[in-house]
Amino acid sequence: MQIMNLEEFKALQRERQNSNMSICEFIAAKGIPGHRYYYWARKWNEQVHLESGNSFVQIMPNPN
Repeated sequence: MQIMNLEEFKALQRERQNSNMSICEFIAAKGIPGHRYYYWARKWNEQVHLESGNSFVQIMPNPN
């Protein structure tokens, strides 16, 4: 697989979600190295946080 960009990764994510396969199964079937998939997953998550305006995620302690 060639180098991808964020838009291509988003399309790949939609395809994976529709496939009902696990991430490992999907990337193996597509011939995508794990390091490349997780690199773009991290970039995608960073963009989602930037677009939402949230730079921090609030973590609440477990009341139990």
